[in-house]
Amino acid sequence: MTVISGVFPGRSALPLAPDSVEYLLSERLKNATVLRADKTTKKLMEAKLYYEENINADDPYDIFLGGACTVTVIQNTGKTNGKTLYLFSDSFGRSLAPLLLSDYDKVVFYDIRYIRMSQALEIMPIEPGSDVLMAYNISAIAVSSNLQVD
Repeated sequence: MTVISGVFPGRSALPLAPDSVEYLLSERLKNATVLRADKTTKKLMEAKLYYEENINADDPYDIFLGGACTVTVIQNTGKTNGKTLYLFSDSFGRSLAPLLLSDYDKVVFYDIRYIRMSQALEIMPIEPGSDVLMAYNISAIAVSSNLQVD
C-alpha cells in the first residue's frame, strides 16, 4: 500500500486527507497481456497492467493500465471460457478492469471521454453475445459533455 495525495487534494483549497493506492497481483494477472490504443495511430500496442513508476506522478492512479487511454484490451492467457467483457467507464474503470479478468478471457475497457463511440468500436468492435458493464461516477455521466457519444 502506498499513501498518496492524488489529484484533488493538490487542487483543493481545503485540507484533504491522503488516499492510498493498492493493487493486486496473482499468477493470472502476472500472465495477462495488455494492449492499449496508441494516441496518434489508434492501433493497439503492447502495454502492461501496472505502471509502478507512475505512483509519484501528478495522477498516481495512472499506475493502473498506464493512465488515460481510449481503448485497452486485457487478455487472460490462462482462461478458456470464451467470455469477453466490454467495460465502459471513466478512470475508475482502470483499477477495476484487472479484477474482472478472473471471470473472463478478455476485458475490453473503453473510456469514451476521450474518443467517440463509433471510433472506439472501429478499434475493438463488440462481439455479439458478450457481457457489457457500464461503470461511471454519476457526476461524470450527468454532464453529457464528458462523454463522446455519436
